[in-house]
Amino acid sequence: MIETTRTFTPDWVSPPGDTIADILEERDWTQVQLAERLGYTTKHISLLINGKAPINEKTALKLERVLGSTTAFWLNREAQYRAGLARIEEENRLKEWTTSRIFYFSVVKYFAQSDRVLLPLLYTTLDPLRQSFLPSQNLAEEFPS
Repeated sequence: MIETTRTFTPDWVSPPGDTIADILEERDWTQVQLAERLGYTTKHISLLINGKAPINEKTALKLERVLGSTTAFWLNREAQYRAGLARIEEENRLKEWTTSRIFYFSVVKYFAQSDRVLLPLLYTTLDPLRQSFLPSQNLAEEFPS
């Protein structure tokens, strides 16, 4: 039997605030009550729950004391969330870059083939990782007639 393994890479992320909100619901607490217990403002608690304010070491210690789990759990939850956001942002940036590049080369290919005009031997393309222009190959090689 052939076994294939696929890693689960969702196109969404869950902020640590979702866990906090679940615990509040289980305990029938309000954000105001949590704010009082943690010594934060209700605005800060709202930002934590919505993933707008990061969980730092101090906050993780307070969450451990008030909600349970460990400081490491809260810090790991935050790190996974921020890494997931960065991954999704980079994927979207590369998708946007790829889409615009395909459009650009489609237009170039159309004009190169329809007018039978030889374009300059060297042309430039945008490098998605460096955000700079690099020399490339002859268009006639990349888009044969």
